[in-house]
Amino acid sequence: MQNESAYWLAWSKIPRVGPILLKRMWQQFNSLETAWKATPEALGKIEGFGPKLINTIQQQRSQINPPELLKQHLQKNPQFWTPSDDNYPRLLLEIPSPPPLLYYQGQVNLLENKGNTPMVGIVGTRYPSHHRQLHRDLQKRGLIISEYPSGTPGDRRHFPARNRIIAGLSRAVLVMEAPEKSGALITARYANEFCRDVYTLPNSPDIAQARGCLRLIHHGAEMILTEHELLDMLGAIPELDQGKQLSLFDVEKVEKKEALPQLDPDLLKIFQAIATEATAFDVIVEKAGLPTPQVSGGLLQLELEGLITQLPGMRYQRV
Repeated sequence: MQNESAYWLAWSKIPRVGPILLKRMWQQFNSLETAWKATPEALGKIEGFGPKLINTIQQQRSQINPPELLKQHLQKNPQFWTPSDDNYPRLLLEIPSPPPLLYYQGQVNLLENKGNTPMVGIVGTRYPSHHRQLHRDLQKRGLIISEYPSGTPGDRRHFPARNRIIAGLSRAVLVMEAPEKSGALITARYANEFCRDVYTLPNSPDIAQARGCLRLIHHGAEMILTEHELLDMLGAIPELDQGKQLSLFDVEKVEKKEALPQLDPDLLKIFQAIATEATAFDVIVEKAGLPTPQVSGGLLQLELEGLITQLPGMRYQRV
């Protein structure tokens, strides 16, 4: 879908139109080419598109030729995916902010991209210099991905965005050690937001490298004591549907097609707050808009009725 890729590239060049707004547009129009031709009134119906942004979009659209932009971009960066491509990693389509452009180097395994085999190695850039050998090894044996094209210098401001990709690609995140201000905690936070399982190793609070892990346990991360426990928990994660790659549009429609059970209004709110993938307790409370004790009781009732199941780390999933 090279034509659609041209419009993902073009939209990504417009200031203040980031991954979250791009996903909303894609779900609204089912095509960023269609969105590119949309009227200001149609764009204004999408959450986050105010008058100032729409005015900027109008100006930029008159200056950018998407097919020509793609042609020039491919000359320098031939290897990249957009969410419209079948090879785009399936798990990243589920997060609120999938990267509009995902550059790659190395061995592309389509089964891994569909989420069937979680074996993707990720590094931010080739900085510092002693990571170059690791970079070369990964190119030969695995896959390197980044939101930024080759040659982009290392920048600390890119780290949180990189961490969201790590969490998005993962079915679960294991934090082995983390000081209180560690970047690993950012990855764990994103994993929690994306309803991925979070595991961590315990240690003494006197050890600085362990304090972040202990904080994660306090907030509901699953404590791992042995490798057998870890393997058991990983084995309990439900397999993904082996069908074809879903588009962003398909991801939004899946839950709408499900028949809702007959429940009282408040219990139905709790049930609707739970996704088909694991959903964190805090997320359920926020979406349901009900008091925490009422949500706890409702979850127990839904579990007893066989509609949901509880997973490690205070997460719930529809059966």
